[in-house]
Amino acid sequence: MKPSTRQGSARHGNRINQRRWALWLLSPLLLSGSALADSMNCGVNLVVEGDLKFEVEEACGKPHSKESHFIDGVFQGRDRFGRPFQLDGIRVDTWTYRFGPNRFTRILRFENNRLVRIDKARRRL
Repeated sequence: MKPSTRQGSARHGNRINQRRWALWLLSPLLLSGSALADSMNCGVNLVVEGDLKFEVEEACGKPHSKESHFIDGVFQGRDRFGRPFQLDGIRVDTWTYRFGPNRFTRILRFENNRLVRIDKARRRL
């Protein structure tokens, strides 16, 4: 007599279903880290990397502090369409937003008026 494989396939199916269930439960945690790293909530507005300075100020209001400096040099790269470009220096602006004692301070870095990074302060300032 041939042994039944029905039980083995049922166990295999349960393992797959358990893995899918675990992945489904963990996916918001896995995705939230990357989503939080490059965006910031300002009330009902969302600010994301790539936004321009005036868009961020419209969404979040004036920052608590602003710092600015210029990096001299010749920088080459490609735009989003793949066309080469050259810059004679980069203007770097750093804005700090403090949203109160119960939220972390956010530090935004702009390069040539475009938001390139959003950091969370290590401690509340």
